[in-house]
Amino acid sequence: RISAVRIFIPSDVTTVASRRKVASDVKQIKERMPNEIPLLDPVKDLKITDDAFQTLLGRAETLANRLASHDLSNHEDEKRLTLVKAFEEKALLEEQAKVLRDKAHACQSIALKDDLKKMKKALKRLGHVDAQGVIETKGRTACEINTAHELVVVELVFGGIFNDLSIEQSVALLSCMTFGEPLKGDDGDPGSHLKPFLASP
Repeated sequence: RISAVRIFIPSDVTTVASRRKVASDVKQIKERMPNEIPLLDPVKDLKITDDAFQTLLGRAETLANRLASHDLSNHEDEKRLTLVKAFEEKALLEEQAKVLRDKAHACQSIALKDDLKKMKKALKRLGHVDAQGVIETKGRTACEINTAHELVVVELVFGGIFNDLSIEQSVALLSCMTFGEPLKGDDGDPGSHLKPFLASP
């Protein structure tokens, strides 16, 4: 910004008298214009008519209005500096937290990749997927079982374990694959109410 007020400065300002003269002129200008010293208009006074400059000037005016309407403009300089410093510290902490989250995510991804490799290897060995990772019949069957031991149940089914068991024995065996809360009044002996052929080894 360029002031519209002009004062004449001596060619030699090294002397005390010259500096006092400049200081006196500046003081008089401030006394005559206590509110605001006028500025040169870049378009009217300096005759700048470039379109790009007009665009930049409009953006600068818009930004100045936004800054003036911000809540920080209502605070004193000291309070404003304190708030800005606190915001900068917050932004720095958020950036550090983001870096730490990214590192943690990267480490977790590496750990998950190792676990996935082991899981895939186990599924191939059990015959749930083929060498190309395509799901086989055993794998599709395991997907339809809603227990905590899908792989074990599928191995029992495909191994023919249930072929020679009665209905009661099959239900007893499958009950081991589910979780159940203990009943009130239970004496603590799970085999006390079983039929003789289920209670024996």
